[in-house]
Amino acid sequence: MKKILLLFLWLSCLWLGPAARAQGTLAHNPVVYADVPDLSMIRVGKTYYMSSTTMHMSPGVP
Repeated sequence: MKKILLLFLWLSCLWLGPAARAQGTLAHNPVVYADVPDLSMIRVGKTYYMSSTTMHMSPGVP
């Protein structure tokens, strides 16, 4: 029974290995590296401006 289980696990690794590599790379957001709720964004020309809720800084930030 143990040999069958090990064989199954080994074959599963062989089968799942190429599928995991074929998914590609993850997308990363270089602009906003934070947990920011309630985003508001506006574009003026080629420049983007963003603001968000500051509840987590309360009562320090209005």
